[in-house]
Amino acid sequence: MLCILYVIFLSIITQISAQCIDHQSEIAVYVDCKYETRNLKDFVERGTDAFSKKNMLEVVEFKCDSNNTELCGKVRNAFEIAGLIISKAFKFRAPILVNASFVNFCNNFKVCGKSQDDVPIGMYILMKDDDGVERLYPQALVKQFKIKKCPQFAPFDIKADFNSAANWWFKSDVLLPSKKHISKFNAQLNLFAGGPGAKFQNKSDFDLQFRNSTQYNEIAKKMFNISQTAKSMGFLPRYKKNAKKAVILETSLIPYIRGSSISHVDFMTYVNTSDFLMRYSNNWLDTLDGCVTKGGKSSYGPIGPRLRSIMESLGYATARHPKPYRPTLTNITRGYLAADSNQITS
Repeated sequence: MLCILYVIFLSIITQISAQCIDHQSEIAVYVDCKYETRNLKDFVERGTDAFSKKNMLEVVEFKCDSNNTELCGKVRNAFEIAGLIISKAFKFRAPILVNASFVNFCNNFKVCGKSQDDVPIGMYILMKDDDGVERLYPQALVKQFKIKKCPQFAPFDIKADFNSAANWWFKSDVLLPSKKHISKFNAQLNLFAGGPGAKFQNKSDFDLQFRNSTQYNEIAKKMFNISQTAKSMGFLPRYKKNAKKAVILETSLIPYIRGSSISHVDFMTYVNTSDFLMRYSNNWLDTLDGCVTKGGKSSYGPIGPRLRSIMESLGYATARHPKPYRPTLTNITRGYLAADSNQITS
């Protein structure tokens, strides 16, 4: 699912002049990119040469619509714990700003049913990689790069919405009912899993553009078959040369099911290993601490070596790769896609 949409999404991006995508509104919009006028120290005010013992994922805004203040406190604490674990595994020059909410999806977003969470990125910025291809990078990562002239960032890097209508279990709860979701597990997984998504006016518009596109008739059909063939795709980290070192992606589900994508790792390969976190699903009675124990305790808890290698390849710094790869910022041009239009304006 995500594989096909992602290929089409990136193909569309390379054909337009706008280079920033804003996910803060209800739909993704292309916006007029500008350079940041503030001092870069405003974004790196807590950056250090050593790994910070502080939480570098700052929940700058938190909304909870529950009347149960104890429950709201547990939710906030789950975000804090997830942030501390991530901060221990990676070296951040600038804090990642999170806008978090624990609200009823049916009342607030008119999304009723079993939806549990939604974690879009605040802004995507077009960068050029060393293979000459321009790709979208989330602003949370771009802020970590040493760029002399920064693009103007959105107020927050990640918007994390969790459904208060769902049943959640917290570590401080006495019992673990069989149909409750593990709060800290989900909070940490989704801080990693938020990814780009193509947006269309309606289902008919998507269907028409999708079926008439070259991407569908050539690329997507091939990818669709590959994405349903077990162990057919892998992510080879930048610092690895042997294909046997590739991280095996999730392509074993036939057909693909809701909530899964090739951004997840192969379920059976990494179950009961230190790289369990990025599987598409977890058993109802599994806790984060329990999965860490099964996988063999490590210094970075649930963030296993393969997940760290993927993040290093994208550009995040770690203890073993303190100076990771860096792409270059493309020339910022004027152009945007209005929220109520499919036309590019320049």
